[in-house]
Amino acid sequence: MSIQIFSHPLMRAQLINWYLLMMALSDSIILVGAFFVLTLPRLGETLSFWKATAISYYSAPYMYALMTLAQTISVWMTTVMSIHRFIGVCVPMNSLYRKIFYEWAYTLIMFAVPFTILIMVNSLVIGAVHRSRRIHAEFNIYDDELRKQEFAKEISTSIMLVAIVVAFLLCNTPAFAVNLFEKLDLLELYSTTVPWSNMLVMTNASINICIFCIFSEKYRQLLGKCLKYNRCFKLENDKESISIAC
Repeated sequence: MSIQIFSHPLMRAQLINWYLLMMALSDSIILVGAFFVLTLPRLGETLSFWKATAISYYSAPYMYALMTLAQTISVWMTTVMSIHRFIGVCVPMNSLYRKIFYEWAYTLIMFAVPFTILIMVNSLVIGAVHRSRRIHAEFNIYDDELRKQEFAKEISTSIMLVAIVVAFLLCNTPAFAVNLFEKLDLLELYSTTVPWSNMLVMTNASINICIFCIFSEKYRQLLGKCLKYNRCFKLENDKESISIAC
């Protein structure tokens, strides 16, 4: 009921109601998950309806994961909503405070913090991959060919994920620069950089499939099967349409 109310067009006009809508969604997921994890097995035992108990045991890992995710969303939505109310009620809304809390906070949350985390974490991953390769080359740890293939796949997967992150950083750094130029009123640099920034963001949205094809053999195989299936399906439809026309 709360989801239906907060999703109404009259309620969506205020930002605070979006927070409440997300909280209502997360609360509903928690309640549904709790029914499958906690209530359904007890009902099955009480009513000797063992199929319900089996369903609860099968669905418990998935429902527990959803409950944990929903609880995390609920915690952060409550935190963000409190900060939003603090800014709206306790902080005078002059231009300085607006610039600090809305503009620079957006820059920190959307660019500075995630970019820093990505660079640090992936630097550690690159170092770990390099050390693992060096140890494998020096001591030849895996004599079994199957273990060698598994190790190679693990390394390839790590490199693929690092490549995705590097492409993301390279393509989205100009967007970070554009955001800074706008905040610092560097209008000439802003107008010059915006087209390149937009082009790189769109490039990043379309380049991941190339990275998948380069590093993932399984992805290449499945992509080939999908393309072949779609081509055959199209040919079959064309043949049917020709036979109908005849």
